[in-house]
Amino acid sequence: MAANFVLATVFLVPFRGWQEIIGVVGVLSLLTYAACSVAVSTFRATDQQARTWRMRGMGWIAPAGFVVSTELVHWAGWHHLRAAIPLMLAALALFAVRYRRDRDELVAELRSGAWFLGYLSLLFVAAAVGSTGGSGQVPARTV
Repeated sequence: MAANFVLATVFLVPFRGWQEIIGVVGVLSLLTYAACSVAVSTFRATDQQARTWRMRGMGWIAPAGFVVSTELVHWAGWHHLRAAIPLMLAALALFAVRYRRDRDELVAELRSGAWFLGYLSLLFVAAAVGSTGGSGQVPARTV
């Protein structure tokens, strides 16, 4: 019980309440949608078995899913992103530490996933300078 209390406290201290936790978890879920859209396109382009399994429209559904999930993450706002992206980077560090296979394979895995670090960096900067809770240097255009 004491360990459970300590762990719960560690997770609750950085957040002001349950609503903020849910917002960050929502952003993390949307980031997985973006990554899955890239994964399905990669599998279909490189895997022979995936080429035989054709889902109609996946050529436009996957890119559209990536764009929509990226927009939703951005619109979630700077407040949620400044908590979610460091959590995602901590998960990446944990993955690297806990990786049990050959270190050359780890380097190859990290190299193939480097695009995701760039993606997270661009999202972070766009939210920081945007008008969805950031500094507002790049305001949203209203029509």
